[in-house]
Amino acid sequence: MKTGEQINPSEQAVLRLLNAALHKDIETSVPDNIDWREVGAIGRKHAILPLVLQGAVIVRDTCPIPDETLQEWKRFAVTVVMHNERSMQAQENIVSMLKTAGIPSVVLKGASVAASYPNPELRILGDIDLLVSEERSAEALDLLVANGYNRHEFNHPFHIGLDKAGIYLELHYAVTQFPDSAIGQEVKLLLNNAVDRATTARIGRYSFPVLSEVDQALSLLLHMERHLVNIGIGLRQLCDWCVFIGSLRADALKERVLPAIAECRLMQFAKTLTNVCVRYLGLDEMEQQWCLDIEEETARDLMLDILASGNIVSGEVEHNTGSRIVSGEQDGKKVALGISVLRSLTVSAKQQFRICRAVPLVIPFFWLYLPVRYYVRMKKGIRPKQDVRKIAKHAMRRKNLYQKMRLFKV
Repeated sequence: MKTGEQINPSEQAVLRLLNAALHKDIETSVPDNIDWREVGAIGRKHAILPLVLQGAVIVRDTCPIPDETLQEWKRFAVTVVMHNERSMQAQENIVSMLKTAGIPSVVLKGASVAASYPNPELRILGDIDLLVSEERSAEALDLLVANGYNRHEFNHPFHIGLDKAGIYLELHYAVTQFPDSAIGQEVKLLLNNAVDRATTARIGRYSFPVLSEVDQALSLLLHMERHLVNIGIGLRQLCDWCVFIGSLRADALKERVLPAIAECRLMQFAKTLTNVCVRYLGLDEMEQQWCLDIEEETARDLMLDILASGNIVSGEVEHNTGSRIVSGEQDGKKVALGISVLRSLTVSAKQQFRICRAVPLVIPFFWLYLPVRYYVRMKKGIRPKQDVRKIAKHAMRRKNLYQKMRLFKV
């Protein structure tokens, strides 16, 4: 990030309202002369508007917010609560169905982290993510299809997409995609049999299996690492980490969770994320002494990147492209920007074209084909226009951030 770049007043207001919501802090102050429409827009982009609303209600006596704005946010929050209830019911049905068939499963992300929020119903749920063992994944898939779920044609490297009546499900046979490196394989081994170490969480009348504290910490970090090296981390993911790490007992954090994070060489990343939560989301620094050696500039740079990532949906596609260009640095090695571009194109080619997976020798052809295809689609209006200078700017900023995170380094 360039020196001097700052968080704007509307973003500051969002962060302070999140502080109030996550910790029920009635003493949180919000800057004067706030553009509340912009605050609402940020909340929607990051899928955290109900939390922003909760914070606004908590500090309303000291921070008057227009009634019209509050009512608009409340109407949105009602739809979220209704959606979440429908999602939780569907999740319970699926978990129960798999259990009846003798297939253990674990809820990933979503409800599993919402359970740590002061008001879980205000954490917007997306797809239902369920983990089963790789050995039982085909059986679980057949069962879901037999019960009316439609399998999606495109499969990710670690999960299968399905849907039924507006409910979207990702059936995982691995917690996430691991780096193609020696340390990546070590981390994968650590998370083997995570289903067997499951514990139970509860939200209202629903109880469901979730990852153990150690596995949950690694899962959240790996999920954010994958986002960081692609489209970027959003505020919802940061809030998830904030409430999770804040919910751990001191002995569990010190004796089990932090050693596992260090073993996976994600300590600098975890420290920086937690430091950001302390500085910007009100996480208790007395309980998180382990992260306080992170420099203020590093925390600010990550916070700025998180805020920018939430703008992707509004058309800042250069940020997205720039992120993908340098995604090849996730193995912890420094590489030239040109090499990063080729790596990114290689990943895209393998994902989109079966021949590239079967016959790697044809991949160099796609280094030219993919950019030309995008340019043609852009001219036809099928793809958004992108500014090469902005792409390079975002790529270099993200490259510098990667190096600070020391992903998968000792």
